[in-house]
Amino acid sequence: MKHCSEDFVPPFVRFTPRTMKMRECTVRTPGPKWASLRYFVDTESGSFRVKEFFLDWFFIGFPKCLLKDFSSSYSETSSVKGQGTVAFIGLNYRGNLSLSATILGTQVEIESPPGSMSQEDLSDLFLDLGYSSDDYVRLSGVPFAERSFFVRNPVSGWYEEERINRLRWQSLRMSVRSPLDDNFDNVSVGIHPQEPDHNISVIASDDFSRVIWLESAHRLSSLTHPYYRVRRGTGFYDKEFRQDGFTAIARSASGPSVIQYSAGDFVRTCAFSPGLRCNEESFALSPQSVKEFCESLFEKIRTAVSKSC
Repeated sequence: MKHCSEDFVPPFVRFTPRTMKMRECTVRTPGPKWASLRYFVDTESGSFRVKEFFLDWFFIGFPKCLLKDFSSSYSETSSVKGQGTVAFIGLNYRGNLSLSATILGTQVEIESPPGSMSQEDLSDLFLDLGYSSDDYVRLSGVPFAERSFFVRNPVSGWYEEERINRLRWQSLRMSVRSPLDDNFDNVSVGIHPQEPDHNISVIASDDFSRVIWLESAHRLSSLTHPYYRVRRGTGFYDKEFRQDGFTAIARSASGPSVIQYSAGDFVRTCAFSPGLRCNEESFALSPQSVKEFCESLFEKIRTAVSKSC
C-alpha cells in the first residue's frame, strides 16, 4: 500500500467526499493484485471504510460484496438512487452493513463500523462523493480489455478470475442500440483459444455508466465453470420469470438483471447493469423479443470479430 499523495493512475475514476473529511487514504498499485483506492471517513456513527476498484471478474454493476453467491445476498437489501446510478445496502461478507454501487465503471464499497446499522450515514456518504474530472476524461472510451487487470495478469486461484484470464481479448468500436434506446459504442470480446465458441463480451457506454455483459458457452464444454447457472435466490432479486428454457431474474425497476437461455447446444447469458432502460421494461417485453435482442448482439459481435481478423 502507498499513500494517496504518490503518483497513481488507476484504471477507474476516483471518487472522494466533497464535504466530509477523509483520512488514511492509501492506494494499491497493480502487482500481485489489482489496483484499488482505500480511505476512511469519520461520522457521528463511527469510521466508515471506503474501497474503490474496477470490477473485472464479475458482471459489472452488480453489488459483489453483498452477494454470497450468484443468486443470493447475505441479507435483505435496500437501495438508494443518486450519482446517476443506484446503490445497494445490506450486509457484506464480513457481516457489516455496507453500500455497494458502480459509478462510471468504478466499484465503490462503503463499509459501516462493526455494529452500526445506520443506512442514512451510508447514503449520505455515497451522495457526497465527487469524481476526478481528470480520471473521467482520461478513461472516456477506454474499453474493458484495456482496463482489466485479469485480461493480462496471472490469477490468484479464484475461478471468477480464471474465466477472464483464459480468454484472448480484443477491443472493437461498434454502435449497439437496445430495443429501448440504450446506446453503446465500446465493446471488448474475449475468446477461448481452444474453444472459440466459448466467449465473453463486455458492451459499454464510453463512460461505463451502462454495461451489458454477454457470455456464450457450449453446454458440454470441457472448461471449468463455463457459465454461471441462474438459480432461484433470496435477498436481492425480486423478480423472476421462467418459461421453456428461458430464465430472467432482476432487481425491479432499477436493475440489474440477468437473462439466460438455450440456443441450440449453447447456453447464453446476458447481464444488464443498473441504469439501463432494458431493466425497467424488460419484463414487459416478451421472452422471445429479449432473446432476439441478445442473439442479435451475439451475431453482430461475431461479424465484427471475423472482419477484424
